[in-house]
Amino acid sequence: TFNLRDVSKVVQGVLMVKGSALSSQEMLCKLWCHEAMRVFCDRLIDDEDRSYFTNLLLDFTKIQFKMSWSHADLFESENKLVFGDYTRMGLPREERRYELVHDTSKLNKLFDSYLDEYNSENKEMRLVFFWDAIEHVSRLCRVLRQPRGNAMLVGVGGS
Repeated sequence: TFNLRDVSKVVQGVLMVKGSALSSQEMLCKLWCHEAMRVFCDRLIDDEDRSYFTNLLLDFTKIQFKMSWSHADLFESENKLVFGDYTRMGLPREERRYELVHDTSKLNKLFDSYLDEYNSENKEMRLVFFWDAIEHVSRLCRVLRQPRGNAMLVGVGGS
């Protein structure tokens, strides 16, 4: 079930970006859509429900933000709608900026670089970053970045 606390999580997510970093209304709208997707759509289990939700978001952006995006532009394009604070390696946590990932095709190489850095200092982990794994890591980064952020990961062991 959803409640008012979920709406505050969307606002909290939007507030992770500094106002000076939002260059346009379009960027704010994309950020709002991304946060609404993370808070509400990620909890839906049916493709039909997710499609209904994305169409609602699209209608809302057309009415409230006066954006003329199509469903394909916003949710089905090659360059996915992803925000994160991990695009610049080597920065301390307090200097990382939560921002739009402009080219999601580069995330695979970026995550491989993070994994190589981890493997150089710890016991080796062999991971393959396919798109679903990249989305899950992005969601985790978002949750853990927030105050009192926590997540419980449940999955099948093995490979």
